[in-house]
Amino acid sequence: MYVSSMQKLLYSREHRLLIKRLVQARKKAGLSQTQAAQRLGTSQPNISMVESGQRRIGVVELLKFAKVYESTLTELLGSLLR
Repeated sequence: MYVSSMQKLLYSREHRLLIKRLVQARKKAGLSQTQAAQRLGTSQPNISMVESGQRRIGVVELLKFAKVYESTLTELLGSLLR
């Protein structure tokens, strides 16, 4: 089975760790996917796709997630910054 370089990148260890931290931050903020989506100005399916690894987010969008989740980029990225 052929796996493209984009698929490898999308499901890298670092990406899985970021997804895990995003889910943890959302839950720590006491938000459902629907509530998070409303605050981010997007849809619940979009949040689900991000959290399942089906959709990647950029730095600007990550910053929005951090603000909504009352977190910081450092908390979300943690050891990935090293």
